[in-house]
Amino acid sequence: MVSRVWSRTRSETGVAGVQREVTTEIVRRLVISVRQGLVTSPVVYRALIGHGVPIDATGGTSIGSLIAGGVAPGQSPEEIARQRRDAVFEQSPFDVTLPAVSLASGRRVTQRIKAGADGLDLEDGWRRVFAVSTNLTTGRAEIHRTGPGWQAIRANFSIPGVFPPVRTAADELLVDGGLLDNLPVGVMRASTRGSP
Repeated sequence: MVSRVWSRTRSETGVAGVQREVTTEIVRRLVISVRQGLVTSPVVYRALIGHGVPIDATGGTSIGSLIAGGVAPGQSPEEIARQRRDAVFEQSPFDVTLPAVSLASGRRVTQRIKAGADGLDLEDGWRRVFAVSTNLTTGRAEIHRTGPGWQAIRANFSIPGVFPPVRTAADELLVDGGLLDNLPVGVMRASTRGSP
C-alpha cells in the first residue's frame, strides 16, 4: 500500500479540507478516464453534479474541448449531450470535398459548432475554461483562454487529413490539440493553482 501525504492549498480546514482534497483526486482520475476514452460523454459531468462536486474550472482537447465548452457556462449535461449529438452524430459532419487539404471541407461542422457556442467567448462563463489546440505554424500547443469559443472547439475538430485546419487572425493554422497534449492536466493544474 502506498502512503499518501495530503497538502492543503485551499482555504478549507479540517474535515471539509480533507473532503475537498479527496474529491479533487477523484476528479483528476475521472479526467484521465474521460480523456483516455473510458468515459466520453456528459455522464461524468452529470455524476459530479449529482454528488455535489464543485467545478471550479474546465478544459480539454479534442472532444474534451466540446464538453468543456458546455460545462463552463453551466449548461446541463443533457444540453451538452444534445449539442454533441447534433454536431457529430445526428447528421454526418463530413461535407466531402476534393481531398487537396482534407477529406471534408469543414463548413458543416463549423456551422454546428458556431450554433452550439451561441456567440459566447471563452471568458464569458463564470468558470475558468481553456481548450488546447496544436498550432501547426509555430509547432507548439496553443492554449485558448479568451476569444470565440467556437473557434477553439472547431480547431480541436481539425483532425489532420479529415477536417481542414482553422486559420487564426494572425494567419496561423490550428488543428486538434491531441497531437501535442492529449491530456492537458498540466494546463489545468497551472490555471487552478491557488483557487478557492
